[in-house]
Amino acid sequence: MSNEEFMQQVLSKLTNVEQDISGLKKDMADVKQDISDLKQDMVDVKQDISDLKQDMVDVKQDISDLKQDVSDLKQDMIDVKQDVSELKQDMIDVKQDISELKQDMVDVKQDISELKQEISDVEQDVSNLKSTLNDTRERVILIENEQGRYLRALGDGYTLLYDKLEPLPAAVEALQEDVTVIKAVVTNHSGELNLLKVAK
Repeated sequence: MSNEEFMQQVLSKLTNVEQDISGLKKDMADVKQDISDLKQDMVDVKQDISDLKQDMVDVKQDISDLKQDVSDLKQDMIDVKQDVSELKQDMIDVKQDISELKQDMVDVKQDISELKQEISDVEQDVSNLKSTLNDTRERVILIENEQGRYLRALGDGYTLLYDKLEPLPAAVEALQEDVTVIKAVVTNHSGELNLLKVAK
């Protein structure tokens, strides 16, 4: 082999080596880029993980809030059920009160009707009484007008008779005393006669 051929072979190998080195450099550059990209990806992943952690914290807080809301809602439902139960009882009481009120109103209407009838009767009686009083007043006036002198004469006669009869009570009292004495004497004599009859 000549020197020229040997040199060509060497040059060819060097060229191949250079190409390999160039390719290796290219691969190294790609690896570095990949590593750089990977690092950036890792940074992004870390950020994503950090964001995810915060999201989890937020979700946990939301879940906690939701649980509290559900608990409050359950309590509100219990309160509402209690209120509804009390409302039902109140409605029953109100219906009973309304029923009793209706019955009371019926009784009141009946009482008012009876009272109106009584008032009507009283008014009729008053009207009749007024009419009677008017008739009586007219009769009295008529009697006073027509028989005034007779009434005055009767009054004078009554006065005269009273004057004559005024001494009689004293006389009657004296007479009663005499009767009492006579009764005593008769009683005494009756007793003596009874004693005589027994002695015989």
